[in-house]
Amino acid sequence: MKKNVLLVTILQLIFAINAIAQTTGLLENFDDGNISKWAADQSTYKLSAENQSLKIEYNRDGSSAAAWYNFNYTNASIIDITKNPIIIIRVKSTVNTSLAIKPTTTEDVPLIRNSILGDGVWRTVRFNISAAGSKKFDKIYMYFDGGATTIKNGTIWFDEIRMGDSTLGAFPADWTTLDRAII
Repeated sequence: MKKNVLLVTILQLIFAINAIAQTTGLLENFDDGNISKWAADQSTYKLSAENQSLKIEYNRDGSSAAAWYNFNYTNASIIDITKNPIIIIRVKSTVNTSLAIKPTTTEDVPLIRNSILGDGVWRTVRFNISAAGSKKFDKIYMYFDGGATTIKNGTIWFDEIRMGDSTLGAFPADWTTLDRAII
């Protein structure tokens, strides 16, 4: 009997250590106001925490040098979204724009794009990462209108970012309908 209890305890420890060592989902919700994992290149993007959201002041000056300036998120450990290769962002914007993301470690991966309406309404934007190369990353580069040299500016907010397993059944496909029902 003691051997069975010992065996079960050892197996539980092994599975617990394995589960801790691998991050298969992540939620970044800005509720604590901490944006220390976020950084921005040059003057195209100014990042700040506001009302439990990431506020991004976007100012594209039209120069070719600024065409690929980005802002990015760096996690302390690798995020493995192999089993559920989805990233979902709750976003609100004052400007029509295209958001391109590039989840990576060091490999070159293609940009994944999605359109954002500039109507000031919270929306859910979904990125399918299945064709983007590796599903294991620790950094996400983000670009509004990446590669463009058109002058454009506005303010965009991210309220919540979910990656991998944290996207499963966590919220409605689009918060807009739910938000209207609550008001």
